[in-house]
Amino acid sequence: MTTLLLILSCSSMTSVEVLSEEPCSIPAEGWSPLHLDGFEAGAFGLPGIAAGRFVYSPPVSNNWAAWTMEASPDGAIVCAEADLSAMPVITEYQPAGGDGCQALACVSGIDTLWTCILDGTDEFENGPVVAGSQESGYLVSSRPDCNGDWTRIVRITPEGEAVFSVLLTSIYLLDLAEPVGEIGPSVSSLGMTSSGDVIVAGRVSQWFTSPEEWFVCLLDGETGEPVWKATGAGMGLAGLNQVTEAPSGALIGVGATSAPGGEQPWVWGAAYPLLVIIEPDGTLIEEAVVGLASADELTGIAATDVPGVFLTAGSDTDQGVTVLAWLGMAAGTPGL
Repeated sequence: MTTLLLILSCSSMTSVEVLSEEPCSIPAEGWSPLHLDGFEAGAFGLPGIAAGRFVYSPPVSNNWAAWTMEASPDGAIVCAEADLSAMPVITEYQPAGGDGCQALACVSGIDTLWTCILDGTDEFENGPVVAGSQESGYLVSSRPDCNGDWTRIVRITPEGEAVFSVLLTSIYLLDLAEPVGEIGPSVSSLGMTSSGDVIVAGRVSQWFTSPEEWFVCLLDGETGEPVWKATGAGMGLAGLNQVTEAPSGALIGVGATSAPGGEQPWVWGAAYPLLVIIEPDGTLIEEAVVGLASADELTGIAATDVPGVFLTAGSDTDQGVTVLAWLGMAAGTPGL
């Protein structure tokens, strides 16, 4: 099957096709996207492409479920669940005398490998997202439990030292003129570029009733200072689940987008898979709806050994199954 993409907006037309798609044995789940070869996958030690899903089970903040993904002789992809029970995990705890929840510990079995106490904000922080491993170090995001327009982004070394701890605000991402808003950026993807900078991506809005836009922000890997940001609304409502760096250095993000579904501003129509391509300097090349037959969102993407071919994971929310699709990007596609 060959399906062209619907272009929403772009600076130059590209040629991207869905080469094939098929369901796989990995179940689809709602809040935790299935990433492909994410920042933490290097610690999995799995052959082929690794599929991993973040599993939040307080106080543990980075349990993962993972699968190996290998092509069979007939071309189908065979998925097998991996045992990650021996991997160290990150837990959060209340530091003595602290007003917020800004302390992390790395635990392996019954041993605590390190603890890291972060500068407090007098806000209780909740729902952390963790990526990375004890070999590569960790990236962490967390948001205030009550209303706030920021999300904390932390980079931690394998020894437990904080390289940086910064607050990424919806005001910055959305270019708001005034420091107002009640909801911080929601992070779904944390990763590192080949040059050592940090990629943060997800969705952002100003108010709980405002439409959400997708965002990608590049942070300096040593200071956490923003280098550039890119945002977009897709069909009117959009978010990204994973962003990966292509061999060329361009960033490719996948997620979902919807159009208004009624007269009320909080009513939205059906979701569609979304793909964005961004130059290494933050310039948006393309924002497009992927014409998949079954999946209504894309959750993960990974480069393959074939130039211009990427494997994506998507969710068919009606059937509750994961769909894998091969995307082909023609030679000469800008940024790729």
